[in-house]
Amino acid sequence: MLKLMKQNLTPPAEVEHTDVNIQDLFSEIMEEKNKNLQNYEKIFEEALSHIASQFEEVENFDFFKANKKEFRKIIFEKENEINFLWQRAQKGENVIEEFREQVEGLKAIYSIIFLKRRFTVIFDPVIRAVALYMQKALQDYILIADTELLGVECQKRMGTEALGIDTETTGLDPLLHKICLIQIATKDHPVMIVDMRKLQGQDLSPLQALLTGPALKIFQNAKFDLKFFQQAGLEVKGSLFDTMIASYLLAGGRRIAGEGFSLKAIVKKYLNIDLSKEQQVSNWEGELTIEQLQYACNDAKILLKLRDILRKKLAENNLAETARLEFDCIYSVVDMELNGFFLDKEAVDSHKESLIAEIEQAEQEARADLGDINLRSPKQLLPLLQKKTGKKLESTDKEYLKAIGHPLFTKLIDYKEKYKFFKDNFVDIPEKTHKKTGRIHAEYNQIGTETGRFTCQKPNLQQVPRRKEIRSCFRPEPGNRLIVADYSQVELRIGAELSKDPVMIDAYCQGKDLHTLTASFVTGKKPEEVTKNDRQLAKAVNFGLLYGAGAETFRKVAKSDYGIEISSQEAVNFRTKFFDLYKGVKRWHELTKARQEYITYTIGGRFRKFSRLEEYKLTDRLNSPDQGTGADILKKALVLLRPRIEGIAKLVHMVHDEIILEAHEAIAEEVKKILEDTMKEAGQYYLKSVPVEVEGNICDSWAEK
Repeated sequence: MLKLMKQNLTPPAEVEHTDVNIQDLFSEIMEEKNKNLQNYEKIFEEALSHIASQFEEVENFDFFKANKKEFRKIIFEKENEINFLWQRAQKGENVIEEFREQVEGLKAIYSIIFLKRRFTVIFDPVIRAVALYMQKALQDYILIADTELLGVECQKRMGTEALGIDTETTGLDPLLHKICLIQIATKDHPVMIVDMRKLQGQDLSPLQALLTGPALKIFQNAKFDLKFFQQAGLEVKGSLFDTMIASYLLAGGRRIAGEGFSLKAIVKKYLNIDLSKEQQVSNWEGELTIEQLQYACNDAKILLKLRDILRKKLAENNLAETARLEFDCIYSVVDMELNGFFLDKEAVDSHKESLIAEIEQAEQEARADLGDINLRSPKQLLPLLQKKTGKKLESTDKEYLKAIGHPLFTKLIDYKEKYKFFKDNFVDIPEKTHKKTGRIHAEYNQIGTETGRFTCQKPNLQQVPRRKEIRSCFRPEPGNRLIVADYSQVELRIGAELSKDPVMIDAYCQGKDLHTLTASFVTGKKPEEVTKNDRQLAKAVNFGLLYGAGAETFRKVAKSDYGIEISSQEAVNFRTKFFDLYKGVKRWHELTKARQEYITYTIGGRFRKFSRLEEYKLTDRLNSPDQGTGADILKKALVLLRPRIEGIAKLVHMVHDEIILEAHEAIAEEVKKILEDTMKEAGQYYLKSVPVEVEGNICDSWAEK
């Protein structure tokens, strides 16, 4: 700072004061306005308000035109004080803090002159020199482009409690694109802006030490930044705080139109600050502008303020533990996305010919009923179907046509299902194979649903059908095996815990199969007489009625999801018998229905909010705590698993109750035991009344699970 001061301040003896031409200054400000400076009006008004706060008489810029001498006098008084400090510094005194205080006093005055540092001051040499110094002394950031400065600045921040971290990159794909800037904000220092373009191949150990140190690391969408860090060879360790995930949790599953969870939206909601994002899509590979650097600085610095208020709100809503679970889980999600899942393209191609033949056959059969028409064109199909059936139809969607149930639709639906299966799985998914790794790197959203479950996209591997043709194409690399484990009846076990149903709890504690128990009761057979079809019926009964479905809904679900045809009266009878057996579940339903609340809670405290009571269906009130607890269990397993498989296995995929690892075939059994034990431990963390069961398999493809 003293060095900068010596370079930029003109000694008092050399200063030749000249009259201040306020009119010229005013003209220059107007010229800036005419250049359509973004947010000009806001900046101008803010500058005036700064000055007005210092001088009671000031109401508008006319004050300066009418009081040129007084304004000039105030400026020179301040400058003299600064020059005096400069002279003391020349004698060896440490006057940095005093100097900063004086400069802060000038900040409001100069804000009108250089309008947030956007144009050059036109006053005499002393004023110009002070303004230039202020730009450096008071700027919010320090740009680092050499290892010596990097080491000095990282060391200054080693003892800090929290780091606000952001990055600017050349693109969105960490496997192809690179980090341009790393911004690190702390409470007591300017924001570090590390120019990674200038530091490629150099010693980054001071930065690495800071990123793995004890400080809390605060991010907005940490997953994005951590993936880029990992690809750049920089490791991040320790506790994380993700402002986006914290906001998701506080929203309780609600997605309100116009709000969103971008940094801009969150800052506006919780801090009532309009954060500029105009530089977000600018070119970060060329010469950086002041606007870009200030933008980068602001995005990191604001994270510190956001964390303070979000941490408080998480505590107020008893979400601290759930938030810690989510934050810790980020590391596992980063691993999973970067690892990817291997899709054998040769296996994909081997199935295509037969699948295309099936589609063509189904198309011919559908055309036999419907004529020469484009079966994938709703515009052509809808009027034809309406004409042939005499019904007013709303859609040609296969699920809609299934619900209508007209015999004319049977072959058309068969064609649609075959075509969709082929396109979704043998066209769309293989297209997502990464050109650099040859693997599928899907994106996972940790809180993708209202209940807290993961969702998956680009592509959605969680919805790959349980059909051998496609799942057999997901394989380990040569020499490796897949280790696949899933929870046994986890939704029913959670339901037993939530409802405290004594029959369910006793059955699980004795190691009985709940589906066999239910089948025996509703059919009147002895457990040993229960058939495979009886057990399939029991699955429909258990899963269909656990969440409060009515008899008719249960009948439809039994047919669509389990292939079980039952009459309306049978549905009523089965429903009655289910609640006769599981009286605790019935009591849970009744108590839940009686509570006219707009919120549900999982065992771990995660909540889901509803905006209106009419949206708050009984099925949602029962399903959300169960599904949300299942999400917590899986995330707990991912958190516990990461350090236990480090260096020996890769996390490659997960579905809602299933985790898939890839490891060398020589240690597959060892990894399988680690996975099973870890998943059980995670389940028992939340379920205290019922045992948790996990089944693991060692496979050559996903289809073998």
